[in-house]
Amino acid sequence: MTAIVKRLVLISTAVLIGVAANGHAQPCITHLVSHGPIDPENGFPQYYIDANDLAAGQCLDVACNPGFVTPDPTRPVSFPDNFPVEFFYMRVVSRFDGPPPFSARYTAALEGSFANGLVVLPGDQVVFTRIRIRIAPLIPFAEYTITHPYGVNVLAADELGAIDFTENVGNNVPLDFEISMTAGNVGPFLTPLPDAIPPAPGVLDPTQSLTGSPCDTNFFMIEGPGLPGDVPALFTDQFVLITRKARTCGNGVPDPFEQCDDGNTQAGDCCSPTCQLDTVDTPCATNECLDGMTCDAAGKCGGGVPKPGPCDDHNACTADDACSEGVCVGGPQVHCDDGNPCTTDSCDPARGCVFTPNTLSCDDGDDVCTSGDTCTGGVCVGTPLNCDDGNPCTTDSCDRAQGCVHTPNNARCEDGDACTIADTCAGGSCVGGPPRPCDDGNVCTTDSCDPSHGCVYTPNSLPCDDGNACTVGDGCAGGACVGAPLDCDDGNPCTTDSCDPAAGCVHTPNTAPCDDGNACTIADTCAGGICVGGGALSCDDGNVCTTDSCDPLQGCVYGFNKLPCDDGNACTLGDTCRNGACVGVRCTAGNATAKVLADTTVDASAPTKNFGSATQLHVDAGPSVPGARGGLRRAFLRVQVSGVGSNRRVGAAHLRLKAATTTNANSVTGGRIHQISSCGWNERIMTFGTQPPIDGPVLSEVGGVGLGQVADFDVTSAITGDGTYCFAIESPSTDGVDYVSREAKSGRPVLTVSAVCACGAGF
Repeated sequence: MTAIVKRLVLISTAVLIGVAANGHAQPCITHLVSHGPIDPENGFPQYYIDANDLAAGQCLDVACNPGFVTPDPTRPVSFPDNFPVEFFYMRVVSRFDGPPPFSARYTAALEGSFANGLVVLPGDQVVFTRIRIRIAPLIPFAEYTITHPYGVNVLAADELGAIDFTENVGNNVPLDFEISMTAGNVGPFLTPLPDAIPPAPGVLDPTQSLTGSPCDTNFFMIEGPGLPGDVPALFTDQFVLITRKARTCGNGVPDPFEQCDDGNTQAGDCCSPTCQLDTVDTPCATNECLDGMTCDAAGKCGGGVPKPGPCDDHNACTADDACSEGVCVGGPQVHCDDGNPCTTDSCDPARGCVFTPNTLSCDDGDDVCTSGDTCTGGVCVGTPLNCDDGNPCTTDSCDRAQGCVHTPNNARCEDGDACTIADTCAGGSCVGGPPRPCDDGNVCTTDSCDPSHGCVYTPNSLPCDDGNACTVGDGCAGGACVGAPLDCDDGNPCTTDSCDPAAGCVHTPNTAPCDDGNACTIADTCAGGICVGGGALSCDDGNVCTTDSCDPLQGCVYGFNKLPCDDGNACTLGDTCRNGACVGVRCTAGNATAKVLADTTVDASAPTKNFGSATQLHVDAGPSVPGARGGLRRAFLRVQVSGVGSNRRVGAAHLRLKAATTTNANSVTGGRIHQISSCGWNERIMTFGTQPPIDGPVLSEVGGVGLGQVADFDVTSAITGDGTYCFAIESPSTDGVDYVSREAKSGRPVLTVSAVCACGAGF
């Protein structure tokens, strides 16, 4: 099997499992039974029906879901331009908050969304069920039991002490609206106590007790160690419910639990108001020209004897309809002439008389002030005579006897002179008003008026006063009074210098740190505007091999001595002060302690998936077939070394990985190992998209590896002493290799480190 085939097998397995790796569940579900017709407005089912004959409809307004939002909340909901990326048929939420920072949240939902998860896309509609549990902080790696209306989940906290569990069913298959019913993890719908879900547009209480759990666990409970208050369990029966009851009986669609659905909830038509068939021979009346009609076993109303009398043949173009031999016969035709030449008159059997506007020629009765009369919108309209003389000081009109009339007015006007204001019409002409005032009150502009442009403000360079005591040399520039900032620095670090626009420079004593000029004092502090020396400088460097003193100009002075000393190393003898240091010699060689702390794989074909709990590490250069997807896989390991100490150095360091015995775990190359600088990654979170860079050179490369064979990577050049180191293994070959990870029961990765004396082979 090639590396490509092996990759496809892994992907298929992940799809089939679909459950978080660190948890197992005991579901308690009664699957949904049906969904309604597809809504022509948005392409989603109009409603879903559970095993209790409860129908939940689309929640697409704030009356049903107070948190509902569209891309443009000011416009009505419309598909696809103003439609949410997700909405609910039903959602329940329960939570614990506090004491801080503790938080726990449970969600169960039936949601409508899109397979891409990001944008509204016709043809990409999905409906899926979701169970989500998020709790933090908890004890890392501890196990917790979570009981909820749809079952029990046993989950382990991650290394950060958090549970983040989500199980979706049906969110990745566009237009498959059945999977959420047949395989979903939510059902039946939960309802409030004691009342049922109100009909649209009812809004439910923010928090409430619910019923409907198929295993009678209408609560949210967390059991495990380290819960707030040191209690063994947290329990609540309060939920926030978002849903809307959909009316199914009377919609014309035969749904489950209905024997019939004739599109109404009326009695007397053989289909009862509850959509059940009336019994045989039940009186019914679906024909107004027959008496004594009854229901048959198929729910049809038939039989009866003819009766005379008026009736309605449902043709709006006939009048005085009457029954004849059990049939309603239409009377004479309705007269539809409205006497308007600008409408074409006709009759529609469904609507009755219809008067359709036409565009025929007509006469509006005005031969002086209009011409070219034509029917428009059912009215005869002529083109008005243009009487505009272009003079704003006359009011133009048309008189049917005189024609155009131009009457002088006293309206506001514009005489063309920008230096007058409030111009007014008089005697049919525009007369200029008073002069335009152009004084802007600014001493730095010279004000004037230009008849073409109006007020003109020309900047000048006169002396001025900006009224600010914190500026000097004030003068006009660019139409504004500008001064240079006043320098208030008095050179004293023990005063805070500032300027008050009214009073000028202000020098306020502070308590800032300062330097009194004496190298033998520390923590000097300002007081009353002067620098005051602090405590005496301690020159004790803790070194028995120096004689300590202080010079006011130089500060601490350390002279060397030759006293006996102890360098604190049990591997040395005859310790003596030399040049200010305690020197001794002695060393032993041996092995250091080394262990593998973390390992994981990243896979380009699953860029958001984490493999930290997998029992194998995979290394592969990717597909060898052009156009194939994914395939690039790398392994990352974190190791810890201790026991080398300061008097020894690393003589040899080898990381040994055992090839798995599964099919095609062997390879023509075992890969190349690099040291990487980033060691902050988390094996339970890291994915291909969040992997650290491989920024170190190749340390060593392993040749062909057989099934179950141990590959030896020489990492001596990277291990320099005690500490934590991180490595990445990649392969130049598309023939991938699979190693056993530290999560396996046996054959786990091993690091061996030998230490030799740093002071030479003779010790």
